[in-house]
Amino acid sequence: MKRSSATSTPILVDCRHRPFSQRPEFSGDRLADQFGARYQQRGHELDGHDHTTVDGIDRLRLDAERATLLLLCMEEAPGDCHRHHAICGPHFPAAVHIFRDEQFTAKTLQDALDAGDAARLYGETAYIPLMRRSCGFRFNPAGSSDLNPAGIPI
Repeated sequence: MKRSSATSTPILVDCRHRPFSQRPEFSGDRLADQFGARYQQRGHELDGHDHTTVDGIDRLRLDAERATLLLLCMEEAPGDCHRHHAICGPHFPAAVHIFRDEQFTAKTLQDALDAGDAARLYGETAYIPLMRRSCGFRFNPAGSSDLNPAGIPI
C-alpha cells in the first residue's frame, strides 16, 4: 500500500453499522460535531455485518494515499474485530492496530492469531467481552501519533 508522504490531517473513518456507543463521546453525532469533515461514517461499506465491500476497500486505498486514516468500530480487541479480519489483515498488513497502550501491525497480529498466541500481544483478558468499547487503529504508521486518551486524533 502506498503511503502518503505529505503531512495531512488524519481522517476518522467510522466502520460501525450503527454509530452509537454506551460512551456518549463515541456516538457518531458527537464525533461529527467534534471532528467535522475529518469524521466519515462508512458503516454502509465497511461494517462487520457482511457489508465490507470492494468499493469500501478501494476507497480506503485511495484515501490512505493522501491522509492518515483511523478506523473506529465497537470491538475492543483487534483480533476479535472485522477491522482486522475483513479489512487490515487481508488488505493492509502494514496497518497499525492501537489497543490500550500497545501498537502492532496487522501482519504481526495475524501471525500471532495463526500461531494461537494473540495473548502475547494484548493479554488473555482481551478476549473476555466484559464491555464492548470503541477503539481504533491507524493506517499510516509514518503519520502523526498525536492522539488524545480516547485514541482520536487531535
